[in-house]
Amino acid sequence: GSVAVWKNWDAPSAKCVASLSAGEYFGEIALFEDVARTASVVALEPGRVLVMSKAVFVSIIQTHVISGLWIEESANKRKKELGIKS
Repeated sequence: GSVAVWKNWDAPSAKCVASLSAGEYFGEIALFEDVARTASVVALEPGRVLVMSKAVFVSIIQTHVISGLWIEESANKRKKELGIKS
């Protein structure tokens, strides 16, 4: 299913910053930066979500280095879009 990504979900300044479709992912910024979530994700329709621990995530990106670099590049792009400083 699809989801909406919100910045400041519980504040008057809440803003929808992205929509994601089936097959896309979220949560990678928190895994790379070792921080709490940077946005809220709200389901727009029924779907399935894969939950992954940091240990599993790190194991995958160490095994599949090119994919890890691609996900890291995507995370950096999303951080810029959200106004998150490294």
